[in-house]
Amino acid sequence: MTNEIIRESITEALLILMKQKPFAQINITEIVQKAGVGRVTFYRNYSGKEDVLVSALNEAAAQWWDTFQAYGHHDYVEALFAHCMTVRNIALLLYEHGLIHLLFQNVSDMLGPKEGDSELLAYQKSCLAGCVFGVLNEWVRNGMTDSPEKMSRLLRDI
Repeated sequence: MTNEIIRESITEALLILMKQKPFAQINITEIVQKAGVGRVTFYRNYSGKEDVLVSALNEAAAQWWDTFQAYGHHDYVEALFAHCMTVRNIALLLYEHGLIHLLFQNVSDMLGPKEGDSELLAYQKSCLAGCVFGVLNEWVRNGMTDSPEKMSRLLRDI
């Protein structure tokens, strides 16, 4: 199997298990058995269970950003919420399992300050990331039933 398929298998196995039981009760043995890979393979790719989820979010964000830059979009915020719909199942599971902080970290990584930013820009990006996450958190809490267009309008109104 290619590494990409292995990583997808491990991620999917973890997500399936998260639908069945609390995150804290899921162990690596269960994940690798369901994924059909060995423990060594798991640890070659991930440091632990949370790392699987963080990696899935980061990979999805990177794919979205590449697509966004290549094709452009008339509304950055709407495009961001549309992207969130592609990871809806992960976001809902994170909320359900008390792991929403991983989504916050993902948003901060995407929108937050970067090395070399001026002090003002760093604060502006931190504010933006916090605001976007706050709206995103409420959207996830409500089941992500509103459209990305509506969420974009709500964030703009704020």
